[in-house]
Amino acid sequence: MFKKLHLQLTFFFTAVTGAILIAMTALCLYLSENGMIQNNYVTFLNTTNTMMTYMTGQDIITHEWLASQERDGNYLVSIYDNGVPLYMDRLAHGSEDSALLEQAAARAEEDYGFDITSGSADRRLSDSQNFSMKDEQGTRYEVCVMTLPKNDGVLHALVLYSRASEHTLLLRQRWFFALLVLAGILLLAIFCWFFTEYLIRPIEESRRKQAQFIASASHELRSPLSVVLSSVSALKKAAPEDAPRFTEAIRSESARMARLVDEMLTLAGSDAHNWQIKKVPTQLDTLILDTYEKYELLARSQHIRLSVNLPEVPLPECNCDGGRIEQILSILLDNALSYTPGGGHVVLSLTHETHRFLIRVSDSGPGIPDAQKALIFERFYRVQTSRTDKEHFGLGLCIAAEIIHLHRGRIWVEDAPGGGSDFFFSLPA
Repeated sequence: MFKKLHLQLTFFFTAVTGAILIAMTALCLYLSENGMIQNNYVTFLNTTNTMMTYMTGQDIITHEWLASQERDGNYLVSIYDNGVPLYMDRLAHGSEDSALLEQAAARAEEDYGFDITSGSADRRLSDSQNFSMKDEQGTRYEVCVMTLPKNDGVLHALVLYSRASEHTLLLRQRWFFALLVLAGILLLAIFCWFFTEYLIRPIEESRRKQAQFIASASHELRSPLSVVLSSVSALKKAAPEDAPRFTEAIRSESARMARLVDEMLTLAGSDAHNWQIKKVPTQLDTLILDTYEKYELLARSQHIRLSVNLPEVPLPECNCDGGRIEQILSILLDNALSYTPGGGHVVLSLTHETHRFLIRVSDSGPGIPDAQKALIFERFYRVQTSRTDKEHFGLGLCIAAEIIHLHRGRIWVEDAPGGGSDFFFSLPA
């Protein structure tokens, strides 16, 4: 399920981000190409204006000057003196170039009325016309035709600028951008793969914990339910003197199921964020003494010494939910008394530091292995040695951790000196 979701999310995020990347790249490419084309056209206009100014002010056009204008290979220049092409013009151009010049001259005459082969001019001032055309291969040319009146006649000039090199450069640029986009999409796909895996991991872990929770809850409920059903069946056939024993089994197992359901409902409320804590100024030392008195008789009946250590100086009040804090103390003391053997001791203590209150419940029980210290706060987790204990379902410490989290505190466990466990939880002062 999650593998398919992983693939779908990766494809979706890659497609969306890839489409955005392609759109942005296409826009940048469009602006870049337009800028390049416009700059080249402005260069062409400046060049033709420079030629026109030079030829207007010169009486003699040299071969060296004409060759310099065509040196980069992008320009073709043809000059007609009173309708007759210059001798050096005929020598410089091959058959293909001559055909292009003739095509441009015909276009200038047909569309714009510039007859460069005419020896007369009906214009007294210099004039020019710019236009575009394509040859048989589809290569685009920018054309400028000029008429320059002279004292002894008229000078015509035809200038062609080839866009072939520009087209090649644009094509290379498009391929370059296409490769960049492909590389970008590939990197995005790799990133989305790991990113979606990171996003799905908490969901997958939550699903796993949910399935584990249901399985553990079903297991815990099945055991007392089986006892109840078997006791009911036995009660129907039991002798009158045996009936109280089966009735007591039904009662104790029903109470056990009720406790389990209550704890599960408590955690369900936490998952749904329905828990509400009512913080009021609370005297923690008084709260700890009250909890101590509730468990003193139970500890004495199990031959466990329960003691309390409180500071001798008055303590400030703690802004907390007293009922929830008492619930945490009950969970910790109940665990400590359950796992501490007879003759052992349990200590409940309170200290005040600069920014927090620190409460500790210490026992002399079997202790908790280091590998399991971080796991005991998970739901239904119990240390292997306590698996047979029917009074604990492995939910108490998880509830305590949720309450501490709502108080913005911290709960943890350490090894007690001399054996056993020290459970600590802190509350903001």
